[in-house]
Amino acid sequence: MTNSGKRKVEMAIAGTDVPAMLHTLAEQAEKGMLEIGGKRIAVDEYDTFSVSFRQTKAGMRLRVKVKYAKADQADAEQDDDTSDE
Repeated sequence: MTNSGKRKVEMAIAGTDVPAMLHTLAEQAEKGMLEIGGKRIAVDEYDTFSVSFRQTKAGMRLRVKVKYAKADQADAEQDDDTSDE
């Protein structure tokens, strides 16, 4: 599967749920697909993958951002990998 662009999910989370959420995200990342707040984000071909928890007035906020390589950049990297054969 080839992804491009960016994906971002934000959701409110209780401060006490942060450790469990980190554990869940780690398990899902190993499988290559995150499921957060009803959205699915592929994390098997990312350039940048960030997870942050931020204290807000209403509680904690979870933010997950995934940025993928541009299609032409991914193709160039793939060509570089095959040129050594």
